[in-house]
Amino acid sequence: MEGILTFISRNFILCFISISAWIQIRSEYAKYNPLDKQNITNRIFYQDDYKVICLIFTEERWRQSAITFTSILENEPTFPYVFHLFNTIHCKDLTFRQYFIYTISKTTSKLFFHEINDTALSWPKLFNYPPIIMAKLYLSKYLPKENKVLYLDSDTLIVRPLSAIYESKYNIDKHYFAGAKDCGTYPYRWINSGFIYYNLDLIRRNNMSERSLQCVHSRGNRYYDDWCHTFCFPKRQVRILPNRFNYNVNRITNNETRKGLSGESDQLIVAHFMHRSKIVFSMKNHSEIDSITYNEHGKSLMHIYLNYYHIVNSTSKKLGIPE
Repeated sequence: MEGILTFISRNFILCFISISAWIQIRSEYAKYNPLDKQNITNRIFYQDDYKVICLIFTEERWRQSAITFTSILENEPTFPYVFHLFNTIHCKDLTFRQYFIYTISKTTSKLFFHEINDTALSWPKLFNYPPIIMAKLYLSKYLPKENKVLYLDSDTLIVRPLSAIYESKYNIDKHYFAGAKDCGTYPYRWINSGFIYYNLDLIRRNNMSERSLQCVHSRGNRYYDDWCHTFCFPKRQVRILPNRFNYNVNRITNNETRKGLSGESDQLIVAHFMHRSKIVFSMKNHSEIDSITYNEHGKSLMHIYLNYYHIVNSTSKKLGIPE
């Protein structure tokens, strides 16, 4: 009997220690303030199983980015993500950040804000492209403590769990990044930059940020970020992803038969609203979607997008964020 009591007592103590440690970890998390830059340096709450995501957007595009952000979390509220959100120093009103703080508070993920001077970025000044599109190519410098980061454009919508990218078959330990070919030019190898999974360690180790920027400066003549990903990194060290990770909504058809694209829209993870499909950004009611001539799968994705738009809108109103 004494042995049984000793066993129970020992296990109770171990259990108590485990619970105490868990409470301590959670209290450390509670200390974190996404607006405090010191936390970015200390990373007091990180765990090895956290996966890192980056969104870069201007003040004018915050609602679109909020939809991308919310759709990630709605699909996986308990998956441990760390978000790095980049805004420009030219934002006049950062009240919109309260939406992201409020939304992430209901999940196990964490969040940091950063500010960048996009006008100081080095980029080919042709065709009047906004410099912020080049910011993703600086992530190895902006995030010096991160090993890998998944970048998403602000016109994307997540419709299935994004964590599929971390499956072993998409491993990028020996690759600079992973990305998908543009649906509009398929099967021609043109990498769309709306979804890029970067190996920041390898990029830093081989100074590929500087080298790729020099490359695009000397050779690029259009769509500079896409050009850089397509032509300025060694092909053998770029992993091409299935298009389910970056499918141009405007290119979805009901009977896609091309090898490599066939069936991908049925397994869609990331919908990318490009070209004509961007009309959804100006819509407020589902009836507007019903009234347009468009493929049914594309319209169904627009309806999902609009559902998220209403979530973002109602929550931001509740938080007192100006229109």
